[in-house]
Amino acid sequence: MPQSGSVEAGVYPHSSSPRGIRGWLLVLCFILTILSPLIILYSIVVGWQAASPLFEKVPGLAGLIALDSVLNIAIAAWAIFVGIRLWMGKPGADKAAKGFLIALPIFRALIFLIVVFSDVRGLGFGAFISLFQSSVFAMIWHAYLDRSKRVQATFAQVADPISSIQTEAQ
Repeated sequence: MPQSGSVEAGVYPHSSSPRGIRGWLLVLCFILTILSPLIILYSIVVGWQAASPLFEKVPGLAGLIALDSVLNIAIAAWAIFVGIRLWMGKPGADKAAKGFLIALPIFRALIFLIVVFSDVRGLGFGAFISLFQSSVFAMIWHAYLDRSKRVQATFAQVADPISSIQTEAQ
């Protein structure tokens, strides 16, 4: 029986680490694909219900709420896309998730700036709280994705077995 341990060690360098979509990685997938979109959808509906009686009294409020809704729907769609890629264990999904987590506070900062510099007053604090919450969320999960042995083992760039054998033979 040929020994393939050294070849397997080269091809699957993180085989001793926990692998797969379990534990905290599964929690992140659930948050991205289900929980966050539901929270965003709920906040959009509640925001429209609360603001709609004021549309005629406060000029620009309807446009501001519409823009906020569109940006939040884009964030939710991106979260779902990234979460599904993670959940399926697609190659590079960890990098896509990190990109999302970097962009999330930037999107929230954009929304905050739009609200603060609009003619509509009184919405800045809520936008700031959303920016703060998303920044903390992004920092925590980005740190997890950077440091988790499970994430590293699950999304490790697996070398092509044929090319690694050919390289060893030369």
